[in-house]
Formats: sequence, C-alpha cells, structure tokens
Amino acid sequence: MLFGAPCWFIRGNMFAGVFGEDIFLRLGETDLVDAKSLGAKPFQPVMGRVMKEYATLPPALLEGKPLAAWLEKSYSYTSSLPIKAGKK
Repeated sequence: MLFGAPCWFIRGNMFAGVFGEDIFLRLGETDLVDAKSLGAKPFQPVMGRVMKEYATLPPALLEGKPLAAWLEKSYSYTSSLPIKAGKK
C-alpha cells in the first residue's frame, strides 16, 4: 500500500499501483519518454513531490492490450533493479 492505495512490488521494488483514479507505473528512461509522448504525466502522490521513474497513464492506455504492454514494460524494468531490502 502507498498512501492507502494498492500497489504491486517485485523484488521489494514497487512497479505499479493505483492512486485515486490513476494507474501509475515505474518505467525505464526510454519507456518513460515514450509514455510521456502518449500523454502520461509525472506521478505526484503529493503536490510538488514528483516520484522519479514513475508516470500516470492517460485514459487511452488504460484498456486491453495497451495497458498489458505497459504493465509488462514496468514489470520488466523493475525486475532488473537490485533487490530492495525490507524495513526492519
């Protein structure tokens, strides 16, 4: 959970979540640029606090194959990151 919203993790790193009416994803640099060119916005869970590597998807990408493809990109990128140790 992030700010009371559901999110998903791989190897201790968050790769996707729901925040209000938005779906956000963690993306590598190239995919982030591509997503922004399609209308994705930086993810700001708190006004003025942009989370690096995360973007909220525009409505056009929230259904069917486009969403599945972006989720796969996010999962793949986040899987490549070092394992994040949990808090004790």
